[in-house]
Order: sequence, then structure tokens, then C-alpha cells
Amino acid sequence: MSSNASNEYTQTQLIEIYALNQQATVGDCDTQRPTRITDILAKAKWDAWNSKMGMSKTEARKQLEDI
Repeated sequence: MSSNASNEYTQTQLIEIYALNQQATVGDCDTQRPTRITDILAKAKWDAWNSKMGMSKTEARKQLEDI
């Protein structure tokens, strides 16, 4: 990603990239979902990462490369 990544990708795409990166580097999400009502972005990021549960690190890396 270039330094202008936020100008090149939508927020939804950036959240997907975050989720794939987390899955590729950490693996399955093992944290609790954020509970603060106002923390919408953190919840969206957690939901996206959690949706990758069970995906291998290799598959997540491959999907990142395809973006």
C-alpha cells in the first residue's frame, strides 16, 4: 500500500485489509468484541477479523496479495 492508501481505498476496503492482515499474522481473533457503544470502528474491525475465523494464515496472505 502506498502512503496515500486512505485515498485509494474505501473505509470498508481498509477494514477488510486490516482483517486479512490480522488473520495472516495473528490467526483467529481471540479477543472480546469491543463493548463501548461509540466505538463503531473498533467493532467493525473486530467483526471483520472475526469473520475470518478458521481461515489459514496462508489463505489470508494470498487474499491480501490479490487486493
